Amino acid sequence: MTKPRVSPDVWSSVVERDARAIWEESYKLALITIPYHTWRRRHGTVCIVELLDPPASVNCSGRQTVDHVRDAPGAVRKHDAQHLTAMCAYHNVDHPPSKKLRAAQRRYLGIEEHGPDS
Repeated sequence: MTKPRVSPDVWSSVVERDARAIWEESYKLALITIPYHTWRRRHGTVCIVELLDPPASVNCSGRQTVDHVRDAPGAVRKHDAQHLTAMCAYHNVDHPPSKKLRAAQRRYLGIEEHGPDS
């Protein structure tokens, strides 16, 4: 039996949502001044770490991935946009998210914390 995958439409919407959030925050802080469509064409891989933990984003590299953010540790993985964030392979595959980053992802997605080590 093959495990369920994220549909291409959901994947694209997650990457677009997170790219726009990164651009909007950077634009608001005057870190970039170009229009979104220009920035998006130049930017390449989208990684939510740029928004949630900017100092760690210097390590962003690799292919585009999406990361499943569970409601709580050990909970079932959901394949909807409300449980996914766009990440580079470095931060998702090579160096999986820390508890601190995972908590920031849950806040970003509006997922309620469930216990001390969520």
